[in-house]
Amino acid sequence: MGNGIVSPKSKTLVPDTTSADDDSVAATQTLGGAGDMTLAGTAASFAPTGVGLFVTIKGDGSTNLTSTTFTVTGTNALGHECSEVMAGPNATATVTSTLKYNTVTQIAVSGGTTTAVRAGNAAGSGGSEHSIFNSRTRLRELFGTTHATANTVTTFFNGGESQGNELFAIQNPVATQTLINPASAHGGILADEGLSVNLPTNSFVSLTVYYDG
Repeated sequence: MGNGIVSPKSKTLVPDTTSADDDSVAATQTLGGAGDMTLAGTAASFAPTGVGLFVTIKGDGSTNLTSTTFTVTGTNALGHECSEVMAGPNATATVTSTLKYNTVTQIAVSGGTTTAVRAGNAAGSGGSEHSIFNSRTRLRELFGTTHATANTVTTFFNGGESQGNELFAIQNPVATQTLINPASAHGGILADEGLSVNLPTNSFVSLTVYYDG
């Protein structure tokens, strides 16, 4: 039946350079009770196409909102829906999501906030998820130049990080810039829900991925 390759392709990724913006998802607002935050017009476009960024929630007053939950729903870098529950900020602190989002479609709040809150995005330099191919594919090979930071782990996912299906991970070997080209599995590594890679801070200067497409 053959090896299932449609057409071999490559994609070169570089760290995302989006700046932090604490109200790109939802402008400053005060909720009188449980309900949804009013999203900004940029809530569907605060991240570059095919890139997921951390979402932040920041308080604007002295109220402790750590017992109030903020349920963030949106899509990941591959376009799959994802959601998580975040505890609110204490006073003017900022809380950051665990997952990375390309869009946010809803932030549901469990109770009134008394003082104002806002929602935005963390800087891309703090870590980002990148779509490689958003349909069934196989990871074939990769090479790249690491940052000069030892032990940073770069992870590939089937369906995106939010789906929890880790495929493959590589670790920076030393604290100097290094060209790496790890051996790939025979026949490639299947990602039947799409292939993405999580690039943490100081992982790669550039990374080239070969995949079926």
